[in-house]
Amino acid sequence: MARSSARDPLDKYRWEVQVEGFSKVGFTQSGVPKYSITTKEYAEGGAHLNPKSIIDKVSYVPITLSRGVTGDTSFAKWASGAWDLVQNNAVFRKDPPGEDGDFIDAVASVVASVVEALATKPIPSSKKYPFSYRRTVTINHVNRTGQTIATYVLFNAYPIAYQPASDFDALADDGLSIETLTLAYEGFEARYNPLVAAGGGLVANAST
Repeated sequence: MARSSARDPLDKYRWEVQVEGFSKVGFTQSGVPKYSITTKEYAEGGAHLNPKSIIDKVSYVPITLSRGVTGDTSFAKWASGAWDLVQNNAVFRKDPPGEDGDFIDAVASVVASVVEALATKPIPSSKKYPFSYRRTVTINHVNRTGQTIATYVLFNAYPIAYQPASDFDALADDGLSIETLTLAYEGFEARYNPLVAAGGGLVANAST
């Protein structure tokens, strides 16, 4: 009996990325989330020549998304979100004496109290500006019929590096200018949707 093509390895150029808060995004390249585990050793009395090895921590490796440069400024705004939080909220800055410093300090105290209160309860993503620079990113790996076989969900992703365009070079070829965004994240989950044969056809198993 011939082997079903449904068991063929997935093509690495069939994928899509979904970013929380963005209606449509397309990329020429996308990294895949991964992690590494570091360990440390400790010695026990009487067995110091053969130290034990235990897990120390898990480190998640940043991914980079690349796409052609257009007039879309959504990634530039996302990349500047964390910077704006620190740079543009004047109420958190300390003014020198004699420049309404007492008033600014009072406002900062009130704002800090509000922020602390909000931190104790969930805030809808549409209402938590300027704290919404963390987003959920979903990468779907699809087969030749367009069915999603593997999904990688990145939690609390945020930009750590941004390049708005390729470096300019008058002697370069006529390639396209590329915008790149590098994301860190606080964890990810791999979800799989295996294909099963049913009634002579292929159906997607709804369980993950």
